[in-house]
Amino acid sequence: MTSRSSSWSSATRCRAARSLAAALLCAAPGAFAGAVGPAGQTASPCTPISVTPLLAAPAAGDVSLRGGAAACDTIEVEVAAHGLTGIFTVAFDLAYPTGILRYEGYAQGTLLMRGPPRQAPLFLVREPAPGTLQVSMTRFFPDPPVAAPVEGGEGLIRLRFRRVAAGRAGVDFVPGAASAIAEKIVDADGHVVAARFSPGHGAAVMVP
Repeated sequence: MTSRSSSWSSATRCRAARSLAAALLCAAPGAFAGAVGPAGQTASPCTPISVTPLLAAPAAGDVSLRGGAAACDTIEVEVAAHGLTGIFTVAFDLAYPTGILRYEGYAQGTLLMRGPPRQAPLFLVREPAPGTLQVSMTRFFPDPPVAAPVEGGEGLIRLRFRRVAAGRAGVDFVPGAASAIAEKIVDADGHVVAARFSPGHGAAVMVP
């Protein structure tokens, strides 16, 4: 014999709802799919922040910036290595536009996490002054160095930014004498690996 409760129709259960939560569960499908404007119209979705790499076709030896996950108010900028071997320690500094973005944090890239390593690699990101990030990362012995493929490269780190205001500006490595940290990659023996960080290896950011 079918129980009375299981034989109720959806409409009957909705009429019996005695709480706001229950009533909301009975709303028509898709009723909460988007924001509703004053005239009952669903609001248009926002335009995500965009990142356009300045280096369209990275070659072996390049370290460059590219876009990661994007949303209406946040964006990830990934630092990727291309066609490099012997990567053990990496250091560089970046400049970003504080007028349109605010730095929020980072996520480890997949390259230094290869193995997986026996000892977790160290990642450090400091912001000594607004608009300047000092970034360093390293693996530890006995883990070996890693290599990045040429085609597509591989991410070292992802930097997350939040929208401050609309505008367009660049995120890029800090070159030459203006750089507080020498852009470099070092192998497991302490030898510098030849790599190109700039010029023109950054990215243009558009905040709508």
